Parts: sequence; structure tokens; C-alpha cells
Amino acid sequence: MAFQFSHVIVCELPNSYATAALGLSSPVDMDLARQQWRSYVRALENLGCQVTTLPADEKFPDCVFVEDTAVIVMGHALLTKPGDPSRTDEIKNMKPVLEKQGLVVMEISDPAAKLDGGDVIFTGKEILVGLSSRTNQAGVDAV
Repeated sequence: MAFQFSHVIVCELPNSYATAALGLSSPVDMDLARQQWRSYVRALENLGCQVTTLPADEKFPDCVFVEDTAVIVMGHALLTKPGDPSRTDEIKNMKPVLEKQGLVVMEISDPAAKLDGGDVIFTGKEILVGLSSRTNQAGVDAV
């Protein structure tokens, strides 16, 4: 059985991304980045995905990386617990967006857990989670 995405949530690039996004090692050409983002969204639409676009939030330079905020599998969304404290409030903002999509939204109860959605992949059969500087063993166990 092939797994196919039908709904996608994306977030526009905030201006703050150019100077404050995590892990930047060189200047960001925001015109080019926005052009690439628009191409990305068009590609998703061309694949038949229903795209929900969230507005950029200048308080969160990394808000464009919505995949970090939740792990979504079979109608259930597990809100993550970012390893970087600057992203915590992004998760709170994503909860109502996911609920509006009709997803069952769950939260991690272990206060020691750190989980970044970018460290998780769903193959259609298994959920694979990688340990990283942003995901610890308690985060893996929460999934």
C-alpha cells in the first residue's frame, strides 16, 4: 500500500529568518528564499495536496519549518517538545491549527522529553525517530 499525503500545512517566511533562524552560517537571500518557498508550495499543489498557508510570525524566525512542531500519522498529531527553547511557543500556536484540520491532537507529558519533528519520519508502516541535539531518548520514547 502506497502512502500519499493529501493535506499540507506550510508557513510563510518571516523577515526575521534572514538573521535569527537557528543554524544560519551565512547570509540569507530572502528574495531567493521566498521564490524557492513559492515553488515548493506550487509543487505540493501540483501533486494534488490541499495546502493550508499560515502567515509568517516575526517572533519565530524558524516558523517556516512547520514539520518540526508536530508528528502527524493517521489522523493523530503529536505536538513536539523542541530541544531549542526559542521554539516552544510555536508549538502552542500550532495546536489550534491542527485541531481545525480535524486531527486528534496529543501532547507529550514527560517534562524531560525533547522531540523535534524534523527527526521523525513515517514510512507508511513504521515511525522512525533519530536521536539528535534536538531529540533525546525521552522524546523517542514519547513517540
